Amino acid sequence: MGHLLISFNITYTIYFQLPYHFTESVSDDFIEVFEEGIMLYRNREWKKALVRFEECLNMDPKDTPSKIFAVRCRQYMVNPPPEDWDGVYIALNK
Repeated sequence: MGHLLISFNITYTIYFQLPYHFTESVSDDFIEVFEEGIMLYRNREWKKALVRFEECLNMDPKDTPSKIFAVRCRQYMVNPPPEDWDGVYIALNK
């Protein structure tokens, strides 16, 4: 699950759905690593979170949520959100 601010006054919660090809073979290891990545991401531990999302991509290179969170981790490592960040990703571009 991710939070995305599309408009500066409306926040949407985005739920990622596993693709059909993946749900048949999703491993407990993948789920555990992804959840660790999300926890680290929300705790602003960008480098550690990035490692977890990259591990997920090694398990499934087509996993879109892991790709998205890996990109965000790289962005936040260079330009972190404010200290009062609530976990919401602010999309500045379409």
